[in-house]
Amino acid sequence: MLVGAAVSSFAYVLASTEGNYDFGTLLFWAGIGVMFVGLLVGFVLRRIGYGVGGSKLKNNGH
Repeated sequence: MLVGAAVSSFAYVLASTEGNYDFGTLLFWAGIGVMFVGLLVGFVLRRIGYGVGGSKLKNNGH
């Protein structure tokens, strides 16, 4: 998600410059897409036990 935020931030500035509106807009939405995918992956990992306090991360002393 951090990479998506960085790409979107860069693209926002890029789209503000003259002549780069279309490419900057495309890159901005690509970054938003990366952040959305990261959010979905985070929810899936949490559901299967790899999130904060998840059962797969607890020290069970085996």
